[in-house]
Amino acid sequence: MDEDTGEIWFQGETVTDPAELAEAARHSPIGASESVVKLPPVMRAIVMEAVNGTYERGRQGPGPHPRRD
Repeated sequence: MDEDTGEIWFQGETVTDPAELAEAARHSPIGASESVVKLPPVMRAIVMEAVNGTYERGRQGPGPHPRRD
């Protein structure tokens, strides 16, 4: 969650399977500059916290933060 703009950023496995991309496109057209990513089920709660505004500001995921190294 970008605390300045309110945008939600997703990081996940890039979908390249044509059948999976076609299924995603059935629900919402994929723009020329867009990508489809898969998030593991554990991310559902984290995404919903961001959507609902109940996330802990400044909380980071596991591992080193690339912008702070």
